[in-house]
Amino acid sequence: MNERTVPVSFTKKELYLLQATVKADHPENSRWKYPIAIKELNDKIAFAIGRWFDNQQTSHLNLDEIELICIDHRLNAFEGGATGESIINKICKGRWELYCLSTELNFADLEKRHKEEVAEYASGSA
Repeated sequence: MNERTVPVSFTKKELYLLQATVKADHPENSRWKYPIAIKELNDKIAFAIGRWFDNQQTSHLNLDEIELICIDHRLNAFEGGATGESIINKICKGRWELYCLSTELNFADLEKRHKEEVAEYASGSA
């Protein structure tokens, strides 16, 4: 997998939804640019659920870009309701954080750039 990871926290309900959708293998995995099933990711989710029996807390998974994309794909193919939506929000945030790391940008720089672009657009010079 990739070197860079981001920690993403999940509730027990979210972990159960992930376990139901993210599988260890898929017969069409080789047809996709990014895998739609990853055994290591499936293991991470299973182990996080197992930890719930010990400490009953939110579980954090360190996820790389490929794992985040896999979860994104699987949940978009599954009707997960509000729990699915909360997971997608976390996955998108994780992908954004990885993007910031890979481009060596930080949130303050990006926020400043966004405000400048909005101001430029509002002034009509864009």
